[in-house]
Amino acid sequence: MEVSANSASQSVLAFGRRLNRRIRLSLNALVDDLAGLSATSRDWQTMIFAGTNIEVYRRGKSGPERLAVLGSEFDDKAVSDLQRSLSKMPHKTTMLRFSSARAVTRLITLPGSARDVVGAIVRNKVESLAPWPLSEALWGFRRLEETGQADHLNVEVGIIGRRPVETLLRSLAGIGIEISHFDIADSVEEEGSIDIDFRRENKTHHIRKRLTLAMLALGLGTAACAGWGMVLAVSSLTELAQIDSRTSELTGALKDQSDSGEGSKLSEAKKLIERKRTEQPAIEIVESLTRLVPNDAWLETLDYEDHQLTVVGHGASVPPIVEALEKSGVFSDVRFASPTQHDAVAKVDAFSISASVQPMSVSR
Repeated sequence: MEVSANSASQSVLAFGRRLNRRIRLSLNALVDDLAGLSATSRDWQTMIFAGTNIEVYRRGKSGPERLAVLGSEFDDKAVSDLQRSLSKMPHKTTMLRFSSARAVTRLITLPGSARDVVGAIVRNKVESLAPWPLSEALWGFRRLEETGQADHLNVEVGIIGRRPVETLLRSLAGIGIEISHFDIADSVEEEGSIDIDFRRENKTHHIRKRLTLAMLALGLGTAACAGWGMVLAVSSLTELAQIDSRTSELTGALKDQSDSGEGSKLSEAKKLIERKRTEQPAIEIVESLTRLVPNDAWLETLDYEDHQLTVVGHGASVPPIVEALEKSGVFSDVRFASPTQHDAVAKVDAFSISASVQPMSVSR
């Protein structure tokens, strides 16, 4: 018995670890993809081109004009010469370009079906294409022109070691040069460059923080919905007990009424009895909503009066909620009470839906 229990416990723990690892990998991939969405402009006034030698160019009317050749390495002398070369030049938009001789470039062929997930595939291949682990690499890619074969996709990948590039960027920042764009190409004039997102880490941290806040808000909203559901359940039970008590009181009063006509208490009793027979209890309405609203949506407020229900909440896909309520048999005349509003941070829509609550049949 103890061996079986231990084996079951170990299986549950192993499953929990695998699930946690898979969730973390999925979230990391999502954050990385979001960080790579923002593009940087290639407009530049000056360019630092690191090929066989380090060369400095400015953009002239007839094309790039070379200002200086600094040597082959980014040492202290090269940085000092670079500062002198750019001291009289506006360099708010300075571009850094490495040739393929200073980076790792690879051409990979992917199936045409992978067209929408190229970024995720390249990210997973970085460690196998270069000598650096993913955490110590800066990478980018560009899709080559279509070859006419829809079942193949050619992608050129560029990878550079993170540490020497970050050291260089700090040295340039120390002399007042901020890099606006970073890519890989074999010449100054080449247009088909591989963009390197060297600010990915900062953007990843910012996006991860916003996702954490969104998930926290979602958790608090779910807890609030659960608490509100409990309040409605207790309130509904109390209401039913009060109706039963009042019905018993009025039924007893009917025995004392004269046969000459119906008094006010008789009329009130009939109304209460009819209401109890036909009106849906609030707890059943809440149970129906809990069952019909999908897992990717949550409710914030409910307003129910005179067979009319209004719910306000958030969800990733709102139209299926309206369709589910309409087909439930409990609600009718389901419609939007106000236009939906999209929350770009949480990636959900805020909605307000109104519906009529069907009265219970007499047979019930």
